[in-house]
Amino acid sequence: MPVARKSVQGQDVTVASWRHLNTKLGDAQVYPFIVRLTILTYRTQPRFRSVTTAAQSPSDPATRTHSRHGSSFSSFSTQDLFNTGDHGSSATTSAAPKFNSKLPKELPKLLQARLNKIALKTDSRMNEDPLLRRSFLSFYALTLSPEFMRQVKENRRAEDLVMMFLSCVAKELNKSAVSQQEARGLVDKQAAAFVRMLIDTITENNLASSCQSLIKQLESYESSLRSSSKLALQPTSTSSSSFLSAESVATPTFKLDDMILARDIASLFLVANSELQRDVDHTKNEATERKVVAELKKMERDLNDYNLSTAYKSIDFASSSEWEEFKAKELETLAQQISHYSSGGKHSSADTAEEAYFVPSDPRSYFRHLLKRCLERDFRNAGRELETNPDSSPLLLAKPSLNLLHEAASLWHIPAVTRALILIDVAQEMFNEGVFTLDHMNDAFNLAKYLVVDQAKKQWVPEMWPQPDKVYFVTILSSIHDTIVSRIGELLSRIYDNSPPKIGPYLQTLEEHVYIDAHTKGFQPIEPSRKQIEKLEEVILSAAELKYDALIDDIPRDHTLDPLHIIDLADKLVAIAKKLQKRYKFPLFEELSIAHISTKRHLTLFSADAHSMFNYMMSHMNSRNEEPSFEDMIVLYKKLAEIRDLFVQVSDESFDFDIEAVFYPYVVKWADSSAALALSWVDPAVESDDFQPVNEENGQMNSSSVTDIFKSFRSALGVVSDLDWRNEVHRAKILTILMKGISGALCKYSELLTSKFIDELKVQDEDQSQIRTRQDKIMATLRNVVDTRMKAPPPYRFLKETCVKLNNIELAQAELDKIERELDSEQLSGIISKVEKSAKRVTNFLFTIKIMRAEDLKACDSYGLSDPYVTLMDQQTRRTIGKTRVIFADLNPVWDEVFEVVTSGPKLITATVWDENAVTNHEICGRSFIRLDPKAFQDFISQDYWLDLDTQGRVLVNVSMESERDDIRFHFGKAFRTLLRTETDMTRLIVDKFSTFIKYFISTNTLKSLQRSGINLESVSSWLSSTKLRSVGTTRPAQRLSQAEIEDSLNPLFDYLNENFSTLAHGLTHEMRIKVMTQTWKVVLNTIELLLLPALNDRRTTQTQLTAAEADIVFTWLSALRDFFHHDGAGPSLEVLQSQKYQELMTIPVYYDLSTAELKQESEKMSSLSFKSLQERNYLMIPEMIKRKNTVMAHRNKRAFDKQREQIRMAKRESPQTEDIILRILRARGEINYVSRRLKQRERISQTLATESIVRNAAGGFRRSGYDEY
Repeated sequence: MPVARKSVQGQDVTVASWRHLNTKLGDAQVYPFIVRLTILTYRTQPRFRSVTTAAQSPSDPATRTHSRHGSSFSSFSTQDLFNTGDHGSSATTSAAPKFNSKLPKELPKLLQARLNKIALKTDSRMNEDPLLRRSFLSFYALTLSPEFMRQVKENRRAEDLVMMFLSCVAKELNKSAVSQQEARGLVDKQAAAFVRMLIDTITENNLASSCQSLIKQLESYESSLRSSSKLALQPTSTSSSSFLSAESVATPTFKLDDMILARDIASLFLVANSELQRDVDHTKNEATERKVVAELKKMERDLNDYNLSTAYKSIDFASSSEWEEFKAKELETLAQQISHYSSGGKHSSADTAEEAYFVPSDPRSYFRHLLKRCLERDFRNAGRELETNPDSSPLLLAKPSLNLLHEAASLWHIPAVTRALILIDVAQEMFNEGVFTLDHMNDAFNLAKYLVVDQAKKQWVPEMWPQPDKVYFVTILSSIHDTIVSRIGELLSRIYDNSPPKIGPYLQTLEEHVYIDAHTKGFQPIEPSRKQIEKLEEVILSAAELKYDALIDDIPRDHTLDPLHIIDLADKLVAIAKKLQKRYKFPLFEELSIAHISTKRHLTLFSADAHSMFNYMMSHMNSRNEEPSFEDMIVLYKKLAEIRDLFVQVSDESFDFDIEAVFYPYVVKWADSSAALALSWVDPAVESDDFQPVNEENGQMNSSSVTDIFKSFRSALGVVSDLDWRNEVHRAKILTILMKGISGALCKYSELLTSKFIDELKVQDEDQSQIRTRQDKIMATLRNVVDTRMKAPPPYRFLKETCVKLNNIELAQAELDKIERELDSEQLSGIISKVEKSAKRVTNFLFTIKIMRAEDLKACDSYGLSDPYVTLMDQQTRRTIGKTRVIFADLNPVWDEVFEVVTSGPKLITATVWDENAVTNHEICGRSFIRLDPKAFQDFISQDYWLDLDTQGRVLVNVSMESERDDIRFHFGKAFRTLLRTETDMTRLIVDKFSTFIKYFISTNTLKSLQRSGINLESVSSWLSSTKLRSVGTTRPAQRLSQAEIEDSLNPLFDYLNENFSTLAHGLTHEMRIKVMTQTWKVVLNTIELLLLPALNDRRTTQTQLTAAEADIVFTWLSALRDFFHHDGAGPSLEVLQSQKYQELMTIPVYYDLSTAELKQESEKMSSLSFKSLQERNYLMIPEMIKRKNTVMAHRNKRAFDKQREQIRMAKRESPQTEDIILRILRARGEINYVSRRLKQRERISQTLATESIVRNAAGGFRRSGYDEY
């Protein structure tokens, strides 16, 4: 047998040539076979044959299997294309009555309900005849079939029901042991009972009015059955086992109106009814049962003798057992068909079959042609039905087509799988031609699977199919796949339409019907080829380009082009990208992301065009001397950045537009403008502030101005953050510009609040002071001091507004620290330094002048003291740089106040010491000059200078210089330092209000008074006038006081401090209250230290060492005051209170008890240790100590400041001032020469070590800028 080779998805499969379907067949070839089939089907209808089948000979296997007592009754069945196996007989063997009227539509359900009652034995009429009840139950089981009910509803013929019931009667009689004569009577009797049930069901359910004619016919038929008249069903005698008479069998008319299948042939093959009638008349005498039996027997012999079948060959199966199984079933089917068509009479085994009379030589090709004609005809009819009734749902194949196809498939022996595949094949052909839609294709798949799985009861597993079906199926799937891929390509060209094409249904069809069965063993998987994928991608790219061209055509090409046009184009591209992403979430065929490909193409084109459009727009604006608005430029930048982000997501290529480089100059202009505006934000915020807590109940003790200015600061910084600037160097520089402005604004804010703070305190001083002269103030104070039984002065009435200003400074530090942490100034500075390797030339220098203290000032008051303060003035501009606070009644005042001077070159500063007078003009105590020359200083190197006044005394100042750099750390540091100094100054001013009482209370005079009795105010006044505050001897020997008496002596001070702290508690935050208490504690420690020891210098002093009793009192005070300030944890912690100063004070009693010689000996012993300590400190710690904690860079952020402060604290702890204590005691004992010698020796050593350290650091690369050290 010749063979042909067919390639399916690259796999060569050998297939017999006869298996190729002939798609070129015409109607002329198929039409005769369909006419013959129609005649044969009509001829063998049950109404033309008896109810029972002709008896078979005892030797027939079928007789031995299915008959009892020599009788056989056939069962009735209705079969079509979808309720049969591979090959079922369509003929029945019963005669039927003829009724002109149809059954009511409701009857099938009503009849089923009545039969249900019989099954449940609720109908007593049937319980008396068990055989009749079994027949009814058999028929009831038949009615439970959905197919049965569907057929009855469609036909609504009473004769069909009667014949079906007779079939059940025959089956039950077959099972029972009754004689032939009894069986004949039982058939009539049970048939009559069934007809009576039909009549009763109609009448009992009020349906008789519409069924008058039918009821009459049924009653007549019932009567004839009961009387065994001619109309009754009589057994026909074709053998000794027949029951009914052949005289009652109807005679075929071969008229088209009576031939069900013939009615549809005319419309199927588009022939006239008259022509079809002629063909039927011409063929009816030849298309007989005898001829079909001969043809079937030939097929039986070919299969038995030669293994030849119209369906398969032995080589089509994976094993011989599978072939034998198929062969056995095929032979059984042929035997049944032969038996069925032989029931009309005997046929000689010598009858010869005419070649391909009923069964064509290529049945599958003929069946395919027939199926296509049916699909085409039903498709046309469905279209017309939808036009008239849009809500209808016509089937892919109508009922007449199904009946015809079933009859053809049964007689032609086409297996169920093959029928299903032919259905899919024809459907895909019509789909390729554009006749069928995708829905039709899906219906074809579902119908095919229903045929195989639900009707033929086979599995839809291509792996188990014979080889020709596998090849056929894979070939069909490949064709369908290619068609769908091609259709998807057509749809992709329209993805930008307002109503985009739906690709999902096509993909769903591929998934559910193609890919799921495409992995058949022996075949390559069905999937898009590389060429198909590339073609689809080309379609997407082409569509994207067309869409982009349409969008860019709307952009102006003249001077009207502005940023909004570019923004609008970008918005549209982003919107398109989002829309495509939403529509097509998953890659097409797991390779093609429609949104990705389209967006990449759009943005690639846009990246080049946007740059050109921007340059074109700017050239026109520049020619008109116009500047684009910053808001438009920012919106444009953000939109371009968004476009770039999308581009990075979809492309590995670089974006063809460096937007940061283009927009950087505009953002810098905005940053400069915002930095300049930052100063203008301060005045309105302060002027509109009433300095009342914003929410006192919730503990928010700050006012509105600080939150307002920081909102403005964050708004400006937020603009940069929202830009999401990708050039980190640009971003660092922009933030540096902004922070310079913010730093200046915070310095101005601090200055304004300090000025208001001081003014408020001055006003309160004037309100509270009723004694105007300084001496009267001191007298009033000393009256309370010397008489411990008197009450302390009234507390200072701090205004809430004053306290709120200090709270604002505290909050400003916290908010600035948050900003610094968010921005990370260290990182930003490092980014810039990596790019700008060479430092820019410094043009400005920031000098910090600290007025520390003065010695031996001129006494300007009549009582031998002065109230000194210092002013600094620029000698050239005569502008006052700063002014210290006033220290009352002190010739050796300590200020520790800092002032800043910015200069680009040398500057001469005048330092003037004044004596404040309450009534007369202030008097000059002395004057000196400070030369600030940047060349004489190094960054961060602080230098101490004793300024000799032109009158008497000297002032100690500390001067340091920092190069004013455009470094974000410097700007943060300047702001932090200013805020911290403002907080310190405000705190000091508050503490100053009650420190005077502390200093006068904790004094030598108080000590003396505690050891005298009988003292009164008059004696104090006499003492003051005669001694001018000099100490006097006691009037009686000192008495030893108890600890309770000593502690009780502090009660006026405790009460006074309690009242002041309580006043502050109503206005300050908890943190600021602790800071004020800590600062007050420092005043207490300094006061006690000066009470115990004179200052360390080489001049003589009138202060003498305290007696043991006095020292005991002082240390009892110190302990009591520590406990008072700690207040069981409510005040400063013990760690803060027991500071290094406190620890040093506690060591004084140890040296108080030593003799002068022992002190000197101890001092000499420590000199070598002191030298070693100085040496270690200068060599090992100078790199950190040289960066004084008060420099701007030391304040660059809170972390750096805290770290450096801790290092200094540790350095001081490692270098205790033990020798200083000894030298101060020796000075109190008058050993001035020894003290002077030791101080000069230590000064020489320190200068030598400091010089060596500076040289060593310079040699090691210490740079003048000093910034690298940070």
